[in-house]
Amino acid sequence: ECVDSKIIKTIYNIVIVIIMINWTSANVLYVLGIADYSRTIYLMLLSLMLSVLVPSAVGIIYSFVKKTESKKNQYLEELNTIGRIFLGATVTLDVANYFTRWYRDNNLLSRIGIMLYITIIAIESLMMLYNIMFVGQKAKMFKEIAQEDILTKVRSRSAYAEVMDNMISDKTFYENAGIVAFDVNDLKIMNDVHGHEAGDRYLTDCAQIITQTFENMGECYRTGGDEFIVIIKNFSKKRFAERISLMKKLVDDYHKESDRTMSMAYGYAMFEPSIDSNLYDTVKRADELMYKAKKERKEKKSLSE
Repeated sequence: ECVDSKIIKTIYNIVIVIIMINWTSANVLYVLGIADYSRTIYLMLLSLMLSVLVPSAVGIIYSFVKKTESKKNQYLEELNTIGRIFLGATVTLDVANYFTRWYRDNNLLSRIGIMLYITIIAIESLMMLYNIMFVGQKAKMFKEIAQEDILTKVRSRSAYAEVMDNMISDKTFYENAGIVAFDVNDLKIMNDVHGHEAGDRYLTDCAQIITQTFENMGECYRTGGDEFIVIIKNFSKKRFAERISLMKKLVDDYHKESDRTMSMAYGYAMFEPSIDSNLYDTVKRADELMYKAKKERKEKKSLSE
């Protein structure tokens, strides 16, 4: 339980105790024949004054003791403190005026104090609502940032984990799902020969090719340094073959416009209920086929050399 709620409960309990003491005292005095209700007006006024002054004093002390988190909160607390002081002062003056008759209306200052304090509480409530909305927007923004890979602008690993968990929790999401695993070839050579900036551009270009290839079919996620996963919710071998042909064309176009060579190994697998307990098993099979293709490429390169 937070400190603020404990303070509020304490103040509320103090007010209740004061009111109960006043009510009990007035009734006891009346029952015992010591004083009728008209003569206990002093107790009622005293309890009224204390029920305002005690919570106000507690609130004022608390506002000075408490360390504020920001200047905005500090300003609000200072404003609230001023409101409490003003409310306590106006009620006290009205109670004193009941006996001294300085002015005709015994409730004049109290009404002003109450209206001012209500206004301050309304301002605080609006500021709290604004802060809640602002924090919510910031949280949403940070989540969106976390869901996107900074370098390649495809979906991030955390977004991949979230989607996989959501799909695993409901089989209807992945009964027809397919996984395509990609690994960018020769990224280390690109970094070593041309520098990491060139390597980053190469990686980003590969991500764009994958994204264009599976546009409106699947979502691309960067799951490692040079690894990508495409999740296809409604997998079709025919459509997949068409997209792979499109990818080859896009890579050929890249080679025409760039002096660098682009190469990616891939493997794909469709969810099979008979062998996959969940979609992670499908990912594992796609990974195995991707690494097999990568190994075969290396063996071919070594034979040609």
